[in-house]
Amino acid sequence: MESLIRILVRAKKDKDAVTATIRTFYGDWGGQIDVTSMGGVRRYNDLVKRIEEESKGYDGLIVVLCPREMKELRNYRAHPMNVRLVNLDKAKVRNARISEIFWAIEKGKALFRIYARWHPDKQGYVHFGTIGEPLRLKCKPTYDMYYAIGKPHKELFTELFGAPIGENPLVVKYDEGVHEVFQGSSMALRILIPYEYDEDVRLVGKGEYEPIDVNISSCINLNKSYLLFLERYAFKIFKWAEANTEYDYDRVIVPWSGGKDSTVALILSIKYFGKENVVPIYVDTCLDLPLNIKYIDEIARRLNIDYVYAKADISIELKKRGSLPTKDDRWCTKIKIKGLYDAMKKISDRPLIVVGDRDCESLSRLRRPFVRWHEGMLQIAPIKIWSTALVQLYLAMNGVRLNPLYELGFYRLGCYICPAFRSWERRILEKYFQELATYRKRFSTLKYA
Repeated sequence: MESLIRILVRAKKDKDAVTATIRTFYGDWGGQIDVTSMGGVRRYNDLVKRIEEESKGYDGLIVVLCPREMKELRNYRAHPMNVRLVNLDKAKVRNARISEIFWAIEKGKALFRIYARWHPDKQGYVHFGTIGEPLRLKCKPTYDMYYAIGKPHKELFTELFGAPIGENPLVVKYDEGVHEVFQGSSMALRILIPYEYDEDVRLVGKGEYEPIDVNISSCINLNKSYLLFLERYAFKIFKWAEANTEYDYDRVIVPWSGGKDSTVALILSIKYFGKENVVPIYVDTCLDLPLNIKYIDEIARRLNIDYVYAKADISIELKKRGSLPTKDDRWCTKIKIKGLYDAMKKISDRPLIVVGDRDCESLSRLRRPFVRWHEGMLQIAPIKIWSTALVQLYLAMNGVRLNPLYELGFYRLGCYICPAFRSWERRILEKYFQELATYRKRFSTLKYA
């Protein structure tokens, strides 16, 4: 079966350079990424024709590397939905180091999620194409974007920064804790959310803007064709795994935390494999945030499915150690994973595991293939290239509400002692779950690195 990602370059020598890059950086991808030459064509019209021909005959993602010799192609905006163009500041692709080619490929993947235009008539954002007003966005493989959905989000922005913000603003999450909050096509606030739990959130920049309410229903309608394209692409990933691994699985397992990503992974799995073949497993750490188990039960009823409840009581180890887990010592994760694997062993000998991992979450996840072997089991990440914004819209399009904890302001969910919680999450814990924040503080003998 054909690859999942195709890199398109102008000439054969460029193809050789990309082949060396794939061999070095994507050696464990096993045919999930390949490279094709456009036969040495040079004229703008010939390049466009070649790209569009490639797009029509290929249902994966296409990343076109555009060095200076193809600079005219940089004005090619109305490209097909499965194509992204990446500028490469070299005369030819073959002149770049393989590390530079690698990061250009990763930027191309990121452009499928870090993209937005404002449609003023519809009061919504478009995440593909050329409709609407462009936003001035930077794009790197580790960036993310999301909708700050719900009135509590709006109230928190006003409370912290004294700045009135419309409902459901689009937020772009950059590196080093920098976030930009958009109102329409204008950057309204630039805020710094330190990774350290005990530091404080602060305003570091402000633009000229008018408060605008974003209509999420309009965003769904504006992006429906793109969301359906991403759904089909997820199914292609499943098909690729079945066709290329010869893994005789007996169950499809979805580790289901109640978070947005694992919920989308669950919906995609049900649609493709059938709900009778999919087993969600929820691992209760006994330190989950309130409302989470209620959400799990609510969505299980909504999807008309059963799930396996497993218990991994982290609170016992917490009391024994007397200190919180840290980013360098996530002993809590080991306990949770053991609980998951113990539950899997009881229901499956050869599980196919579908996870909600995404590229922008960490460099290690970015480097992983869509389909990989992990501890003798096959693991698939169907939403690897999605942004949080696309995850949110896909859930809404399928009539599945977000976990209400996100509407309180959480960017990610987890136990309330989670070492990944930042200063932002501390604010929310203290505002809505003061008792839990106080309990956590009792064990804060170690500061997060």
